[in-house]
Amino acid sequence: MFGGGAKEAASSCYNFNTKGDYYGFCKRTSTSYIPCQQQDILCGKLYCEGGNANPNYGRLVTVSNCKASFFGDYTKDYGQVDTGTKCGNGMVCSQNECMQLEKAYRNTNCSAKCAGHGVCNHRDECHCDPGWLPPNCNVQDGEFSALSTGATVGIVLPILLVILGVSLGVAGFMWKKRQGPTLPRSHVQQKKEPVNSAASYANQRPAIGQPTPVREAPRIKPKGVPPPPPPVGKKPAPQSQNYLAARQALRPVPHPKV
Repeated sequence: MFGGGAKEAASSCYNFNTKGDYYGFCKRTSTSYIPCQQQDILCGKLYCEGGNANPNYGRLVTVSNCKASFFGDYTKDYGQVDTGTKCGNGMVCSQNECMQLEKAYRNTNCSAKCAGHGVCNHRDECHCDPGWLPPNCNVQDGEFSALSTGATVGIVLPILLVILGVSLGVAGFMWKKRQGPTLPRSHVQQKKEPVNSAASYANQRPAIGQPTPVREAPRIKPKGVPPPPPPVGKKPAPQSQNYLAARQALRPVPHPKV
């Protein structure tokens, strides 16, 4: 009301609320100011110290060192202590009266009267748990119990039947598998085939980018010592060919003269 620097005034300031005047009262009508009872003085006019020189709204009222605000319209008097403000140990302000917390919020012994089977609602009535009857939740609902039992049986029984059927199916499958024909081990011949591992295949295969070596044909060695070469000498002159004699020889033989 008087800014962030203001604080609540001393408790002695609230004694002015017993005066029943415009600067101190608990309740107000259009024509009068109703004073507070001594036990309610902390729930009347709000008094402050420090802060701003004038209130943020309303008119300034100063009594000794106690500052308050005054409003001309009694229906819009914001200078009173707010409802719910603490006015004692376990007590709060409600309609400008200081009263017990339970009475102010109308929840006296509400949880106790619900017998532990419900909670209080905003109407100060017991909201019972399922299966318990109002108003005090201390009587069990017989129809709800019977329905709950039947519903439980109706849910559990199909589940058990499904589990039993699955178990029997698995057991039958395992029994049939064990009873199937099997061949004796002595008649079963296992042929072991050589397995070419990837490592041996990689060793036999030439690497990419390297030339493949070409195998040379084996050289045939003579069994004995080769003969010596012929002596070096004059070669005989080649015989001259007599082409004339050859032509005469090819002529036909003349007939004999008679």
